[in-house]
Amino acid sequence: MRLKIMLFLICLSGSLWGQKKLLLRLEPGQSLNLLAQKKDCLAKDWGIWRYSIAAEDSAEVRQYLDQSLGPQNWQWEHQLQYRARPNDPEYDFWQWNMELLGLPEIWEETTGGLAGSDTLVVAVIDGGGDWQHEDLAENIYINWGEVPDDGIDNDQNGYIDDYRGWRGDSGDDDHLADSHASSVAGIIGAKGNNGIGMSGINWDIKIMLISGQSANSLLEESNILASYYYIWKMRQLYEASGGQEGAYIVVSNLSAGIDFGRPEDHPLWCGVYDSLGQAGILSVAASMNRKENIDEVGDMPCLCPSESLMTVSLSNRYDALDRNAPYGPLHLDLAAPGAVYTLRPNNTYNVFGGTSGAAPHLAGGIALLASYPAADWQAYLKAEPQAAMYLLRDILLASVSKKGDMEELKSGGRLDLGAAFGLLKSLYGPKEEENSFLWRRASDQIYLSYRTKRAGIYHLRITDIGGRQVFFAEKALGEGALTIWELGPFEGRQLLFISLYEEDRLIKTEKFVY
Repeated sequence: MRLKIMLFLICLSGSLWGQKKLLLRLEPGQSLNLLAQKKDCLAKDWGIWRYSIAAEDSAEVRQYLDQSLGPQNWQWEHQLQYRARPNDPEYDFWQWNMELLGLPEIWEETTGGLAGSDTLVVAVIDGGGDWQHEDLAENIYINWGEVPDDGIDNDQNGYIDDYRGWRGDSGDDDHLADSHASSVAGIIGAKGNNGIGMSGINWDIKIMLISGQSANSLLEESNILASYYYIWKMRQLYEASGGQEGAYIVVSNLSAGIDFGRPEDHPLWCGVYDSLGQAGILSVAASMNRKENIDEVGDMPCLCPSESLMTVSLSNRYDALDRNAPYGPLHLDLAAPGAVYTLRPNNTYNVFGGTSGAAPHLAGGIALLASYPAADWQAYLKAEPQAAMYLLRDILLASVSKKGDMEELKSGGRLDLGAAFGLLKSLYGPKEEENSFLWRRASDQIYLSYRTKRAGIYHLRITDIGGRQVFFAEKALGEGALTIWELGPFEGRQLLFISLYEEDRLIKTEKFVY
Protein backbone atom coordinates (compact mmCIF):
# COMPACT_ATOMS: atom_id res chain seq x y z
CA MET A 1 0.00 0.00 0.00
CA ARG A 2 2.82 2.43 0.88
CA LEU A 3 4.47 1.90 -2.50
CA LYS A 4 1.17 2.48 -4.31
CA ILE A 5 0.62 5.75 -2.45
CA MET A 6 4.15 6.95 -3.27
CA LEU A 7 3.74 6.11 -6.95
CA PHE A 8 0.38 7.85 -6.99
CA LEU A 9 1.88 11.01 -5.52
CA ILE A 10 4.76 10.99 -7.99
CA CYS A 11 2.36 10.63 -10.92
CA LEU A 12 0.33 13.55 -9.61
CA SER A 13 3.33 15.84 -9.12
CA GLY A 14 2.78 17.65 -12.44
CA SER A 15 -0.89 18.29 -11.65
CA LEU A 16 -0.99 18.40 -7.86
CA TRP A 17 -4.06 20.07 -6.39
CA GLY A 18 -5.78 20.07 -9.78
CA GLN A 19 -3.08 21.99 -11.64
CA LYS A 20 -1.14 21.29 -14.80
CA LYS A 21 1.98 23.20 -15.83
CA LEU A 22 2.87 24.18 -19.34
CA LEU A 23 5.91 25.87 -20.88
CA LEU A 24 5.60 28.28 -23.78
CA ARG A 25 7.59 30.71 -25.88
CA LEU A 26 6.21 34.22 -26.50
CA GLU A 27 7.45 36.92 -28.82
CA PRO A 28 8.14 40.38 -27.26
CA GLY A 29 4.82 42.07 -26.51
CA GLN A 30 2.79 38.96 -27.29
CA SER A 31 -0.03 38.11 -24.86
CA LEU A 32 -2.39 35.18 -24.45
CA ASN A 33 -6.09 34.98 -23.67
CA LEU A 34 -5.38 32.24 -21.17
CA LEU A 35 -6.63 31.94 -17.60
CA ALA A 36 -3.58 31.02 -15.53
CA GLN A 37 -3.55 30.33 -11.80
CA LYS A 38 0.12 31.30 -11.80
CA LYS A 39 2.72 32.30 -14.37
CA ASP A 40 6.49 32.76 -14.16
CA CYS A 41 9.07 34.06 -16.62
CA LEU A 42 11.84 31.46 -16.87
CA ALA A 43 14.05 33.02 -19.55
CA LYS A 44 13.28 36.62 -20.45
CA ASP A 45 15.51 36.95 -23.53
CA TRP A 46 14.27 33.61 -24.87
CA GLY A 47 10.62 34.48 -24.14
CA ILE A 48 10.03 31.27 -22.17
CA TRP A 49 7.25 31.23 -19.56
CA ARG A 50 5.69 28.67 -17.23
CA TYR A 51 1.90 28.75 -16.75
CA SER A 52 -0.11 26.80 -14.19
CA ILE A 53 -3.65 26.06 -15.33
CA ALA A 54 -6.61 24.11 -13.99
CA ALA A 55 -6.20 20.45 -14.97
CA GLU A 56 -9.76 20.24 -16.29
CA ASP A 57 -8.99 22.98 -18.84
CA SER A 58 -6.07 21.10 -20.45
CA ALA A 59 -7.91 19.90 -23.59
CA GLU A 60 -9.20 23.39 -24.42
CA VAL A 61 -5.80 24.92 -23.65
CA ARG A 62 -4.05 22.49 -26.00
CA GLN A 63 -6.35 23.45 -28.87
CA TYR A 64 -6.00 27.16 -28.14
CA LEU A 65 -2.18 27.07 -27.94
CA ASP A 66 -1.80 24.96 -31.08
CA GLN A 67 -3.80 27.60 -32.97
CA SER A 68 -2.31 30.73 -31.38
CA LEU A 69 1.35 29.70 -30.91
CA GLY A 70 1.87 26.56 -32.96
CA PRO A 71 2.90 23.19 -31.45
CA GLN A 72 6.61 24.04 -31.68
CA ASN A 73 6.24 26.93 -29.22
CA TRP A 74 4.57 25.26 -26.26
CA GLN A 75 4.71 22.00 -24.31
CA TRP A 76 3.61 20.40 -21.05
CA GLU A 77 6.01 20.42 -18.09
CA HIS A 78 7.93 17.15 -17.55
CA GLN A 79 10.21 15.73 -14.87
CA LEU A 80 13.71 14.38 -15.37
CA GLN A 81 15.58 11.65 -13.52
CA TYR A 82 19.25 11.32 -12.61
CA ARG A 83 21.15 8.80 -14.66
CA ALA A 84 23.26 6.86 -12.18
CA ARG A 85 23.07 3.18 -11.24
CA PRO A 86 24.34 1.20 -8.21
CA ASN A 87 28.05 1.42 -7.42
CA ASP A 88 30.47 -1.40 -8.19
CA PRO A 89 32.92 -1.70 -5.28
CA GLU A 90 35.42 -3.61 -7.44
CA TYR A 91 36.78 -0.28 -8.64
CA ASP A 92 37.16 1.33 -5.19
CA PHE A 93 40.12 3.72 -4.84
CA TRP A 94 41.40 3.05 -8.36
CA GLN A 95 41.19 5.77 -11.01
CA TRP A 96 41.67 3.48 -13.98
CA ASN A 97 39.63 5.89 -16.10
CA MET A 98 42.34 8.57 -16.16
CA GLU A 99 44.99 6.29 -17.68
CA LEU A 100 42.47 4.80 -20.11
CA LEU A 101 41.54 8.22 -21.49
CA GLY A 102 45.16 9.28 -21.97
CA LEU A 103 45.11 12.12 -19.45
CA PRO A 104 48.70 11.89 -18.11
CA GLU A 105 50.13 13.00 -21.47
CA ILE A 106 47.81 16.01 -21.53
CA TRP A 107 48.70 16.96 -17.96
CA GLU A 108 52.32 17.33 -19.11
CA GLU A 109 51.20 20.44 -21.04
CA THR A 110 48.04 21.65 -19.30
CA THR A 111 46.07 20.78 -16.18
CA GLY A 112 43.17 23.05 -17.08
CA GLY A 113 41.77 26.22 -15.59
CA LEU A 114 42.83 28.92 -18.03
CA ALA A 115 42.27 29.79 -21.67
CA GLY A 116 44.91 32.45 -22.14
CA SER A 117 44.10 34.91 -19.37
CA ASP A 118 40.46 33.80 -19.08
CA THR A 119 39.33 31.52 -16.25
CA LEU A 120 37.47 28.54 -17.71
CA VAL A 121 34.14 27.54 -16.17
CA VAL A 122 32.17 24.29 -16.44
CA ALA A 123 28.49 24.62 -15.54
CA VAL A 124 27.02 21.55 -13.81
CA ILE A 125 23.22 21.34 -13.75
CA ASP A 126 22.45 18.83 -11.02
CA GLY A 127 21.28 18.68 -7.42
CA GLY A 128 23.72 21.22 -5.99
CA GLY A 129 26.90 19.67 -4.58
CA ASP A 130 29.16 19.82 -1.56
CA TRP A 131 31.00 23.06 -2.31
CA GLN A 132 32.91 22.75 0.97
CA HIS A 133 34.42 19.36 0.13
CA GLU A 134 38.16 19.26 0.86
CA ASP A 135 38.93 18.19 -2.70
CA LEU A 136 36.52 20.55 -4.48
CA ALA A 137 36.29 23.84 -2.57
CA GLU A 138 39.24 25.48 -4.38
CA ASN A 139 37.69 24.72 -7.76
CA ILE A 140 34.19 26.07 -7.10
CA TYR A 141 33.18 29.07 -9.22
CA ILE A 142 32.64 32.28 -7.26
CA ASN A 143 30.75 35.27 -8.63
CA TRP A 144 32.91 37.99 -7.10
CA GLY A 145 30.47 40.70 -8.15
CA GLU A 146 27.94 39.36 -5.66
CA VAL A 147 27.91 39.74 -1.86
CA PRO A 148 26.72 36.45 -0.35
CA ASP A 149 23.47 36.24 1.59
CA ASP A 150 22.64 39.96 1.66
CA GLY A 151 19.41 39.64 -0.33
CA ILE A 152 20.62 42.13 -2.96
CA ASP A 153 21.44 41.71 -6.65
CA ASN A 154 24.84 43.39 -6.22
CA ASP A 155 26.12 42.79 -9.75
CA GLN A 156 22.71 43.62 -11.28
CA ASN A 157 22.61 40.49 -13.44
CA GLY A 158 18.99 39.79 -12.53
CA TYR A 159 19.81 37.20 -9.83
CA ILE A 160 20.03 37.70 -6.07
CA ASP A 161 22.83 36.07 -4.04
CA ASP A 162 24.16 33.94 -6.91
CA TYR A 163 27.58 33.89 -5.27
CA ARG A 164 28.38 30.17 -5.67
CA GLY A 165 26.30 29.45 -8.73
CA TRP A 166 22.53 29.41 -8.61
CA ARG A 167 19.60 27.40 -7.33
CA GLY A 168 16.51 27.66 -9.50
CA ASP A 169 13.74 26.93 -7.01
CA SER A 170 14.93 29.30 -4.25
CA GLY A 171 16.62 31.89 -6.48
CA ASP A 172 19.88 31.94 -4.49
CA ASP A 173 22.95 29.72 -4.04
CA ASP A 174 21.81 27.64 -1.07
CA HIS A 175 22.93 24.31 -2.59
CA LEU A 176 22.29 20.96 -0.95
CA ALA A 177 25.35 18.78 -0.39
CA ASP A 178 23.89 16.36 -2.93
CA SER A 179 25.76 13.08 -3.49
CA HIS A 180 24.97 12.79 -7.22
CA ALA A 181 26.07 16.36 -7.94
CA SER A 182 29.23 16.06 -5.84
CA SER A 183 30.25 12.91 -7.73
CA VAL A 184 29.73 14.55 -11.12
CA ALA A 185 31.70 17.64 -10.09
CA GLY A 186 34.55 15.47 -8.76
CA ILE A 187 35.04 13.73 -12.11
CA ILE A 188 35.20 17.07 -13.91
CA GLY A 189 37.39 18.95 -11.49
CA ALA A 190 38.39 17.55 -8.12
CA LYS A 191 41.51 19.50 -7.18
CA GLY A 192 44.60 17.74 -8.55
CA ASN A 193 48.14 17.42 -7.23
CA ASN A 194 47.16 18.63 -3.75
CA GLY A 195 47.97 15.48 -1.79
CA ILE A 196 44.29 14.95 -0.94
CA GLY A 197 41.90 12.26 -2.15
CA MET A 198 41.71 12.08 -5.93
CA SER A 199 42.25 14.12 -9.08
CA GLY A 200 39.62 15.31 -11.48
CA ILE A 201 40.12 15.52 -15.24
CA ASN A 202 41.00 19.17 -14.66
CA TRP A 203 43.34 19.80 -11.73
CA ASP A 204 42.43 23.48 -11.87
CA ILE A 205 39.02 24.60 -13.12
CA LYS A 206 36.03 26.57 -11.92
CA ILE A 207 32.86 24.52 -11.55
CA MET A 208 29.62 26.47 -11.49
CA LEU A 209 27.09 24.61 -9.37
CA ILE A 210 23.51 25.01 -10.59
CA SER A 211 20.73 23.27 -8.68
CA GLY A 212 18.20 22.13 -11.24
CA GLN A 213 15.97 20.28 -8.82
CA SER A 214 13.14 21.83 -6.85
CA ALA A 215 12.52 21.84 -3.13
CA ASN A 216 10.77 18.46 -3.37
CA SER A 217 13.94 17.02 -4.99
CA LEU A 218 12.25 16.55 -8.37
CA LEU A 219 14.06 17.61 -11.54
CA GLU A 220 11.35 19.70 -13.12
CA GLU A 221 11.84 20.65 -16.74
CA SER A 222 11.16 24.32 -16.04
CA ASN A 223 14.12 24.40 -13.63
CA ILE A 224 16.31 22.86 -16.33
CA LEU A 225 15.28 25.55 -18.82
CA ALA A 226 15.88 28.30 -16.25
CA SER A 227 19.27 26.77 -15.42
CA TYR A 228 20.36 26.76 -19.06
CA TYR A 229 19.19 30.35 -19.36
CA TYR A 230 21.32 31.33 -16.36
CA ILE A 231 24.35 29.70 -18.04
CA TRP A 232 23.68 31.50 -21.32
CA LYS A 233 23.17 34.85 -19.63
CA MET A 234 26.38 34.59 -17.57
CA ARG A 235 28.39 33.85 -20.73
CA GLN A 236 26.71 36.75 -22.54
CA LEU A 237 27.60 39.08 -19.67
CA TYR A 238 31.19 37.90 -19.79
CA GLU A 239 31.53 38.72 -23.47
CA ALA A 240 29.71 42.05 -23.23
CA SER A 241 31.81 43.23 -20.28
CA GLY A 242 35.17 42.09 -21.62
CA GLY A 243 35.45 39.54 -18.83
CA GLN A 244 34.57 41.89 -15.97
CA GLU A 245 31.16 40.31 -15.31
CA GLY A 246 29.54 36.94 -15.82
CA ALA A 247 31.53 33.76 -16.43
CA TYR A 248 33.59 32.24 -19.25
CA ILE A 249 31.51 29.06 -19.50
CA VAL A 250 32.61 26.75 -22.31
CA VAL A 251 30.64 23.60 -21.50
CA SER A 252 27.63 22.49 -19.49
CA ASN A 253 26.89 19.03 -18.08
CA LEU A 254 23.50 17.46 -17.45
CA SER A 255 23.61 13.91 -16.05
CA ALA A 256 19.84 13.57 -16.14
CA GLY A 257 17.08 13.14 -18.66
CA ILE A 258 13.82 11.45 -19.58
CA ASP A 259 13.86 7.83 -20.74
CA PHE A 260 11.89 7.33 -23.97
CA GLY A 261 11.33 11.10 -24.35
CA ARG A 262 11.00 12.60 -27.82
CA PRO A 263 11.89 16.10 -29.10
CA GLU A 264 8.39 16.81 -30.40
CA ASP A 265 7.18 16.79 -26.79
CA HIS A 266 9.99 19.11 -25.63
CA PRO A 267 10.47 21.81 -28.31
CA LEU A 268 11.51 24.50 -25.83
CA TRP A 269 14.10 22.27 -24.17
CA CYS A 270 15.65 21.25 -27.47
CA GLY A 271 15.75 24.87 -28.58
CA VAL A 272 18.10 26.02 -25.82
CA TYR A 273 21.11 24.06 -27.13
CA ASP A 274 21.42 26.11 -30.32
CA SER A 275 21.29 29.32 -28.25
CA LEU A 276 24.08 28.03 -26.02
CA GLY A 277 26.12 26.95 -29.04
CA GLN A 278 25.89 30.39 -30.59
CA ALA A 279 27.36 31.76 -27.35
CA GLY A 280 30.31 29.36 -27.60
CA ILE A 281 29.04 26.73 -25.14
CA LEU A 282 28.93 23.00 -25.86
CA SER A 283 26.40 21.00 -23.86
CA VAL A 284 26.91 17.41 -22.71
CA ALA A 285 24.07 15.08 -21.73
CA ALA A 286 23.92 11.56 -20.33
CA SER A 287 21.77 8.94 -22.04
CA MET A 288 19.47 6.43 -20.36
CA ASN A 289 20.84 3.42 -18.46
CA ARG A 290 19.04 0.80 -20.53
CA LYS A 291 20.30 -1.39 -23.34
CA GLU A 292 18.05 0.25 -25.91
CA ASN A 293 18.43 1.85 -29.32
CA ILE A 294 17.51 5.41 -28.41
CA ASP A 295 17.05 6.31 -32.09
CA GLU A 296 14.01 4.03 -32.00
CA VAL A 297 12.66 4.21 -28.45
CA GLY A 298 13.46 7.89 -27.71
CA ASP A 299 15.53 9.64 -25.06
CA MET A 300 15.68 13.23 -23.88
CA PRO A 301 17.64 15.35 -24.35
CA CYS A 302 19.81 13.04 -26.47
CA LEU A 303 17.45 13.16 -29.46
CA CYS A 304 17.47 16.96 -29.63
CA PRO A 305 18.72 17.92 -33.13
CA SER A 306 21.44 20.40 -32.19
CA GLU A 307 25.07 20.56 -33.28
CA SER A 308 25.86 22.06 -29.87
CA LEU A 309 24.76 18.98 -27.91
CA MET A 310 27.02 15.96 -27.32
CA THR A 311 25.57 12.73 -25.94
CA VAL A 312 27.26 9.96 -24.00
CA SER A 313 26.77 6.22 -23.54
CA LEU A 314 28.59 4.01 -21.02
CA SER A 315 31.78 1.92 -21.24
CA ASN A 316 33.24 -0.24 -18.49
CA ARG A 317 36.64 -0.94 -16.99
CA TYR A 318 37.28 -3.62 -19.60
CA ASP A 319 36.97 -0.99 -22.36
CA ALA A 320 33.76 -2.44 -23.71
CA LEU A 321 30.21 -1.17 -23.88
CA ASP A 322 28.52 -1.75 -20.54
CA ARG A 323 25.81 -4.38 -20.47
CA ASN A 324 23.26 -1.67 -19.54
CA ALA A 325 24.55 0.86 -22.08
CA PRO A 326 22.23 2.36 -24.70
CA TYR A 327 23.22 2.83 -28.33
CA GLY A 328 22.00 4.69 -31.41
CA PRO A 329 24.04 5.48 -34.53
CA LEU A 330 22.09 8.68 -35.19
CA HIS A 331 21.94 10.31 -31.77
CA LEU A 332 24.50 8.76 -29.38
CA ASP A 333 27.93 10.25 -30.03
CA LEU A 334 30.38 8.13 -28.03
CA ALA A 335 30.93 6.07 -24.90
CA ALA A 336 32.88 7.06 -21.79
CA PRO A 337 33.78 5.26 -18.55
CA GLY A 338 31.41 4.84 -15.64
CA ALA A 339 31.74 3.19 -12.22
CA VAL A 340 34.72 5.38 -11.30
CA TYR A 341 36.19 6.70 -8.08
CA THR A 342 35.04 10.20 -7.23
CA LEU A 343 33.77 12.53 -4.50
CA ARG A 344 30.93 12.07 -2.09
CA PRO A 345 29.69 14.66 0.44
CA ASN A 346 31.38 15.42 3.76
CA ASN A 347 34.95 14.83 2.56
CA THR A 348 34.26 11.23 1.56
CA TYR A 349 34.89 9.28 -1.67
CA ASN A 350 33.37 6.28 -3.38
CA VAL A 351 32.52 4.73 -6.74
CA PHE A 352 29.88 6.39 -8.91
CA GLY A 353 28.61 4.92 -12.14
CA GLY A 354 26.08 4.80 -14.92
CA THR A 355 25.87 7.33 -17.71
CA SER A 356 25.70 10.00 -15.00
CA GLY A 357 29.38 9.23 -14.43
CA ALA A 358 30.19 8.92 -18.14
CA ALA A 359 28.94 12.36 -19.23
CA PRO A 360 31.24 14.45 -16.98
CA HIS A 361 34.28 12.69 -18.49
CA LEU A 362 33.36 14.32 -21.79
CA ALA A 363 32.42 17.69 -20.26
CA GLY A 364 35.65 17.78 -18.25
CA GLY A 365 37.63 16.76 -21.33
CA ILE A 366 36.17 19.60 -23.38
CA ALA A 367 37.25 22.11 -20.75
CA LEU A 368 40.72 20.58 -20.53
CA LEU A 369 41.25 20.73 -24.31
CA ALA A 370 40.02 24.33 -24.33
CA SER A 371 42.91 25.18 -21.99
CA TYR A 372 45.61 24.03 -24.47
CA PRO A 373 48.06 26.96 -24.24
CA ALA A 374 48.96 27.29 -27.94
CA ALA A 375 48.68 30.95 -28.96
CA ASP A 376 46.92 30.24 -32.27
CA TRP A 377 44.36 28.00 -30.57
CA GLN A 378 43.61 30.53 -27.84
CA ALA A 379 43.23 33.29 -30.42
CA TYR A 380 40.78 31.17 -32.41
CA LEU A 381 38.83 30.27 -29.26
CA LYS A 382 38.33 33.96 -28.49
CA ALA A 383 37.74 35.21 -32.03
CA GLU A 384 35.37 32.44 -33.17
CA PRO A 385 33.96 30.84 -30.01
CA GLN A 386 31.17 28.88 -31.68
CA ALA A 387 33.35 27.56 -34.49
CA ALA A 388 36.15 26.70 -32.06
CA MET A 389 33.86 24.68 -29.81
CA TYR A 390 32.36 22.90 -32.82
CA LEU A 391 35.91 22.06 -33.87
CA LEU A 392 36.52 20.53 -30.44
CA ARG A 393 33.38 18.47 -30.89
CA ASP A 394 34.56 17.21 -34.28
CA ILE A 395 38.02 16.43 -32.92
CA LEU A 396 36.55 14.42 -30.04
CA LEU A 397 34.38 12.41 -32.42
CA ALA A 398 37.22 11.85 -34.90
CA SER A 399 39.69 10.67 -32.27
CA VAL A 400 37.65 8.06 -30.38
CA SER A 401 39.14 4.65 -29.67
CA LYS A 402 37.19 2.45 -32.08
CA LYS A 403 35.60 -0.64 -30.54
CA GLY A 404 33.80 -3.49 -32.28
CA ASP A 405 30.90 -3.49 -29.83
CA MET A 406 30.47 0.30 -30.22
CA GLU A 407 29.71 0.34 -33.94
CA GLU A 408 26.13 1.36 -33.15
CA LEU A 409 27.33 4.68 -31.72
CA LYS A 410 27.71 7.70 -34.02
CA SER A 411 31.51 7.77 -33.64
CA GLY A 412 31.93 4.02 -33.28
CA GLY A 413 34.07 4.29 -30.18
CA ARG A 414 35.03 5.38 -26.69
CA LEU A 415 36.22 8.85 -25.65
CA ASP A 416 40.01 9.15 -26.02
CA LEU A 417 41.16 12.50 -24.67
CA GLY A 418 44.84 11.75 -25.31
CA ALA A 419 44.18 11.17 -29.01
CA ALA A 420 41.95 14.24 -29.18
CA PHE A 421 44.68 16.36 -27.63
CA GLY A 422 47.16 15.01 -30.18
CA LEU A 423 44.83 15.98 -33.00
CA LEU A 424 44.32 19.46 -31.55
CA LYS A 425 48.11 19.87 -31.26
CA SER A 426 48.58 18.79 -34.88
CA LEU A 427 46.27 21.63 -35.91
CA TYR A 428 47.50 24.37 -33.57
CA GLY A 429 50.79 23.19 -32.12
CA PRO A 430 54.31 23.76 -33.50
CA LYS A 431 54.51 23.05 -37.23
CA GLU A 432 57.51 21.74 -39.12
CA GLU A 433 58.68 24.28 -41.65
CA GLU A 434 60.31 22.07 -44.27
CA ASN A 435 58.04 20.62 -46.94
CA SER A 436 54.85 21.58 -45.14
CA PHE A 437 51.58 22.40 -46.84
CA LEU A 438 50.83 26.09 -47.21
CA TRP A 439 47.23 27.24 -47.12
CA ARG A 440 45.61 30.30 -48.65
CA ARG A 441 42.01 31.44 -48.69
CA ALA A 442 40.50 33.70 -51.33
CA SER A 443 36.79 34.36 -51.07
CA ASP A 444 35.26 30.90 -50.60
CA GLN A 445 38.15 29.07 -52.27
CA ILE A 446 40.98 27.20 -50.53
CA TYR A 447 44.38 26.76 -52.16
CA LEU A 448 47.02 24.31 -50.99
CA SER A 449 50.69 24.63 -52.00
CA TYR A 450 53.49 22.07 -51.73
CA ARG A 451 57.13 21.93 -52.92
CA THR A 452 58.41 18.51 -53.93
CA LYS A 453 61.75 16.92 -53.09
CA ARG A 454 61.78 14.47 -56.01
CA ALA A 455 60.26 14.17 -59.44
CA GLY A 456 57.30 11.81 -59.68
CA ILE A 457 53.56 11.30 -59.85
CA TYR A 458 51.81 12.86 -56.84
CA HIS A 459 48.28 12.06 -55.63
CA LEU A 460 46.39 14.33 -53.26
CA ARG A 461 43.41 12.83 -51.42
CA ILE A 462 41.15 14.67 -48.96
CA THR A 463 38.51 13.03 -46.78
CA ASP A 464 36.00 14.40 -44.29
CA ILE A 465 35.51 13.36 -40.68
CA GLY A 466 33.41 10.39 -41.78
CA GLY A 467 36.12 9.05 -44.09
CA ARG A 468 34.31 10.10 -47.30
CA GLN A 469 36.54 11.35 -50.13
CA VAL A 470 35.75 14.98 -50.95
CA PHE A 471 38.73 15.76 -53.23
CA PHE A 472 41.22 13.84 -55.35
CA ALA A 473 43.87 15.05 -57.82
CA GLU A 474 46.94 13.64 -59.57
CA LYS A 475 49.90 15.60 -60.94
CA ALA A 476 53.25 14.78 -62.53
CA LEU A 477 55.82 17.08 -60.88
CA GLY A 478 59.53 17.70 -61.26
CA GLU A 479 62.15 17.91 -58.52
CA GLY A 480 61.73 21.02 -56.35
CA ALA A 481 58.51 21.97 -58.14
CA LEU A 482 56.00 24.19 -56.36
CA THR A 483 52.46 23.11 -57.12
CA ILE A 484 49.12 24.63 -56.13
CA TRP A 485 45.87 22.71 -55.79
CA GLU A 486 42.55 24.58 -55.89
CA LEU A 487 40.40 22.72 -53.35
CA GLY A 488 37.26 24.61 -52.47
CA PRO A 489 34.66 25.46 -51.80
CA PHE A 490 33.34 22.79 -49.46
CA GLU A 491 29.86 22.72 -47.98
CA GLY A 492 29.66 24.10 -44.44
CA ARG A 493 32.23 23.85 -41.66
CA GLN A 494 34.38 20.73 -41.97
CA LEU A 495 37.42 19.04 -40.46
CA LEU A 496 39.41 17.73 -43.43
CA PHE A 497 42.11 15.04 -43.52
CA ILE A 498 44.74 15.50 -46.24
CA SER A 499 46.93 12.66 -47.56
CA LEU A 500 49.69 13.16 -50.14
CA TYR A 501 51.15 10.18 -51.99
CA GLU A 502 54.31 9.96 -54.12
CA GLU A 503 53.41 7.19 -56.55
CA ASP A 504 51.70 4.79 -54.09
CA ARG A 505 53.74 5.78 -51.03
CA LEU A 506 52.11 7.98 -48.37
CA ILE A 507 54.56 10.82 -47.69
CA LYS A 508 52.52 13.39 -45.76
CA THR A 509 49.30 13.75 -43.79
CA GLU A 510 47.72 16.82 -42.23
CA LYS A 511 44.42 18.06 -40.83
CA PHE A 512 42.73 21.28 -41.81
CA VAL A 513 39.62 23.05 -40.58
CA TYR A 514 37.54 24.59 -43.35
